[in-house]
Amino acid sequence: MKNQGPALRLIITMLIISFSGLTGIQAQYSMDALRLSKQMPGQDAHSIALGSSSVSQLQGFGSYLNNPAVAAKFPESNFSVGLGVRNIEQQSTYLGEQSTFDDNQTGITHIGFSYNVPTEVGSLVFGGGYVQTADYNSAFTIDAFNDFTSRTYQFLTDYTSDIAFNTFAIDDHNNQLESVFEFGGFQGVDQFAETTRRGQAGEYSLFMATEFQEDFFLGLTVGIPVSRSKFEQVFIEDTPRDRSGQRVYTGEQNSGTYNIDRVFFEEKINVDAVGLNARLGLLYTGLGFLDIGGSYTTATRWNVEETFDAFVQTRFQDVVTLDGQVIVDEDDNTFGPQLSDEINGEFSYSATSPARIKVGAATKNLPLADLSFSAERVNFSSIRLRDFDSEERETQIEENNFISENFKDVWNFSAGVTFTGIQGIQPRLGWSLLSNPVGYIAENDRQYISAGLGIGVNQGMSIDIALQYGLWETTEDLYFVDEETGIIEDDFGAPVTFIETADQEVDRFHATVGINLRF
Repeated sequence: MKNQGPALRLIITMLIISFSGLTGIQAQYSMDALRLSKQMPGQDAHSIALGSSSVSQLQGFGSYLNNPAVAAKFPESNFSVGLGVRNIEQQSTYLGEQSTFDDNQTGITHIGFSYNVPTEVGSLVFGGGYVQTADYNSAFTIDAFNDFTSRTYQFLTDYTSDIAFNTFAIDDHNNQLESVFEFGGFQGVDQFAETTRRGQAGEYSLFMATEFQEDFFLGLTVGIPVSRSKFEQVFIEDTPRDRSGQRVYTGEQNSGTYNIDRVFFEEKINVDAVGLNARLGLLYTGLGFLDIGGSYTTATRWNVEETFDAFVQTRFQDVVTLDGQVIVDEDDNTFGPQLSDEINGEFSYSATSPARIKVGAATKNLPLADLSFSAERVNFSSIRLRDFDSEERETQIEENNFISENFKDVWNFSAGVTFTGIQGIQPRLGWSLLSNPVGYIAENDRQYISAGLGIGVNQGMSIDIALQYGLWETTEDLYFVDEETGIIEDDFGAPVTFIETADQEVDRFHATVGINLRF
């Protein structure tokens, strides 16, 4: 089969492929390393409400991840813990059909303590704890008729080819491997898929902060970042029916093999990672109503363990002999087998996330409200994959080239306002912008707006409440048709790699509450 299908879809795909020999969906390890390198705005309910703009202002326990120097501003020793509930809803558009899906997770946002060492002058604070830095919520479905490609085309060239062959999802035909939907001519498939990604990242840290000179504060952290994510996808392709209600893939079209009824594919990928980093921060408070600060976080070296499991199941309507006759049982009922096979394994490698530079300024002691602003520089193009097995070294080189050519160096921004005119209660508002780090995905900047309250219960206890809303548009890769198959051609007859994608409109809600106990 040679497809010179929908011109616009093919042109868009060619623009994507022109960036690199790898597609985004093929560059799995690159995308996993990118997820390890991203951070969400906010570390606890206080900082989430202010957009995580705490580089020069103490905004709750997790502020030391933005700038460890601000930990020297803890007025008293304290213990802090928080809980968050996240919900994500995605409206997916695929081949003109829209569908909506959602998912939610609940988890600890932070837990830890700080201890103020008694000093005659200045301050000295030690502490440690766990702070969540990112989450991996994603959930979408598709449900459409596709007359151009089939998910089985990816089986021809990826790691699932053996189990697809064993179940006759692909088979030898005309001296080459072909999809079972190709035998007798491709007439389209009804596609349904459900995809979820769940998990989160956080950092276990020890920190120290001190006022080493009047109005000058210094802070240090040593951190062990951890990450766990789980990807699951179910992809079903059914034989469509013609106007008379008959299935289009019949024995006559598939003479000499089984006539296909359904292909079921399930894939699970678990990624666990542990890293190491350090952080240095400075804060200056000698400018009257304005404080300024900055921090540097070293590159994080991750040890990554990935496990995968893929399952293919095919169901056939009946069995067709070489002469095109349908086999029936003794009661004249047609029958068809159901075949299945699976593959699983694991893979280990190292990844290096980029260093982060943050600067910010914040007002203090203004009559009605205090403002905070911060900017962050992250060079995502410096992400690197290492320590692949010798037989996978070519993949490592290709993935690193993909990163250099497609990942961008970006600025992220955040701002917050704390209203100080109400005794015992602090209303808070925040905003964050996370710039798109992937060059070939357009309009993928992510904005977050947030609001919250700080409530003083008594002298030894306070409660922080926050609600964060994020919205963005993005594109999710579903599967690819490799140019090696020769199935998809450009206008000049040259084989090209084609990616089936689904456009996404994403709404994300994050509700958090934190309790602070001073001692």
